[in-house]
Amino acid sequence: MNFSGMIKSFVLIFILAATVASGATIGIITDGNSVYWKALQQAAQTTASKTGVDLLFLSLAPATVAQQQELVNQLLTQNVHALALCPIKAGEQSAFLSELAGKTKLCTLLVDAPDSGRRIFFGRDEKRIGEMLAELLPECVPMGLKIMPFCKDPEDKAGKTRLESFIARAGEDYFLEPTFADSGDRMLAQSTLEDLLVKRPEIAAYIGLESYHAGLMVHAVVGKGRARMVRLLGVDSGP
Repeated sequence: MNFSGMIKSFVLIFILAATVASGATIGIITDGNSVYWKALQQAAQTTASKTGVDLLFLSLAPATVAQQQELVNQLLTQNVHALALCPIKAGEQSAFLSELAGKTKLCTLLVDAPDSGRRIFFGRDEKRIGEMLAELLPECVPMGLKIMPFCKDPEDKAGKTRLESFIARAGEDYFLEPTFADSGDRMLAQSTLEDLLVKRPEIAAYIGLESYHAGLMVHAVVGKGRARMVRLLGVDSGP
């Protein structure tokens, strides 16, 4: 099944799992703003219109726990019958998610919170994503050169799985620089990369393990005039 079909199926599954009537309201709240979420929004809107469900789709800006929980509370005041949420920090939000599951039918997206009482989880094979990124490297970066991964939080379960599987595969053929963790701070990630482009010209490629990395990395590399010298790999709707 292609990606578009997969996310359309997810929306259908979520609507059915929520057991809501035609005309009911479903909310989807993301953990940021990216091409991945735009694709999901388009598919979700199409499916919702066909099933007679009202859909409220909200993307975060800024992508913070406080902002996400504020948006959730706003949706609850609009009497949503079910809510799909991609937690920013599932561990930190555990109490909030458990409380939320007691107020509405909850589905978690990409990042799971299995102890929250959520109805279903829709996610990806994070290990395979990391492996696929490593498999793509030889197509654009000669073996034996230095590469550097960027991640959000090395202790986040999904991110850790992606990172570990990438390192396990890429570490056999490349010199891996220590992973930079930006804690979800996009400005920090971009400014760090801009500094590295100047101070560490020997690094041949940067790998973004979160969906927001690709765009900011392109911006940094183009801005520093290094587009022809540095290669970038990232994750969005797929590697």
